[in-house]
Amino acid sequence: VVVTSNNFDVKYLQLFLGQSATAKIKTTAGSLYTIVKDDAVLKLNGTAGESTMIASNMKNVKLADFASLKSESYASEAIMEAEQNAMVLAK
Repeated sequence: VVVTSNNFDVKYLQLFLGQSATAKIKTTAGSLYTIVKDDAVLKLNGTAGESTMIASNMKNVKLADFASLKSESYASEAIMEAEQNAMVLAK
């Protein structure tokens, strides 16, 4: 279990949660990249300029107190990569 006691103010933040990991994070980030797999649980509070969320089980992700100016969300890394490749090929 990882819990921030104060606001974690950073330019870049990457969170990788797997198996039965639990994290409660309060952050102000310029860029946030998050992967949540298996039975991992994430509760995220705060803000980000941009965020990318890859979560195979979104019911374990709580974002009620989180806001991002630009957000992308995917069910898996493979889906994210396929979408990015399609955008490149469309150019």
